Amino acid sequence: MQVKQFNGEFPWIGEVKKPTHEELQQEYNYLVAEKLAKSLLEASLITEKEYKLVMKRMLKLYRPLYASLMPDE
Repeated sequence: MQVKQFNGEFPWIGEVKKPTHEELQQEYNYLVAEKLAKSLLEASLITEKEYKLVMKRMLKLYRPLYASLMPDE
């Protein structure tokens, strides 16, 4: 077995892209819209179906970076 010293790099991952200011703003806008929609749902001002429709539209509008990591509701 060959043992190598770890230098803190993960060559199999590749370069990690730093998000731009615009991408971070889109992420923030999406999270604010999600919080507002949840508040409306919890206050029974919109239905579950309407909530899902709003969130689907917000995904298309804001295209958050980490939306693909979020579970579907």
